Amino acid sequence: MSLVISDDLVKASGFSENELFLEIVLMLFRQDKISLGKASELVGLHPSDAVSKTVGRSRYLCSL
Repeated sequence: MSLVISDDLVKASGFSENELFLEIVLMLFRQDKISLGKASELVGLHPSDAVSKTVGRSRYLCSL
């Protein structure tokens, strides 16, 4: 399945396309809809790399 997000919505979010994708993945992870492994796979990181790259960034996976 593919999801198309309009350019207007991306622009209104204030995020780049990649940042918005990351925000969506993280929202699903935080809500226990997807696992850390799946979230890491979607963003192209190994789970341990996902944690180490985001330590100190409150918006990201440091909420583990």
